[in-house]
Amino acid sequence: AGRADSDLRAAGEAALGAAEERLRDLDARLVDALRRAGAAEARETTAAVRLREAEARADDMAARVAGLEGQSAARRADDDRRYGDAGARALTAEAAAAASAACAREAERRAGELAARVDTLEREAVER
Repeated sequence: AGRADSDLRAAGEAALGAAEERLRDLDARLVDALRRAGAAEARETTAAVRLREAEARADDMAARVAGLEGQSAARRADDDRRYGDAGARALTAEAAAAASAACAREAERRAGELAARVDTLEREAVER
C-alpha cells in the first residue's frame, strides 16, 4: 500500500508537471503572439494579467493535489487505526488516484481553454 501511495503521488505529480509545462508553453505562445502583433502597452498588461491568472490556476492545482495527498494520508492513518489492514489502505489509495486524475483532467481542460485563447490572439496577430 505504501508503494501504491508513492506510485499514485508520483503519477499525480507527473500529471501536474505535464499540465504546468503545457501552461508554460501556452503562456510563451501568448507572449510571442502579442509581440508579433506589435501589441500596445494595454495588451501587454492584459497578457501579464492572464499569465498571472494562469500561474494562479497552476498553483491552485498544485495546492489541490497536495491537499488530496494530505487527505489520503489522514484517511490511511485513520483506517489503519480502525481496521489495521491493507484493504483499507487500498481503498484510500484508489480514492486518491481518482481525485488526482480529476485534478489532472481539470488542469488539461484549463490548459485547453488557454490554448484556444492563444490561438485566437495568434489569428488576430496574423490578420493585422
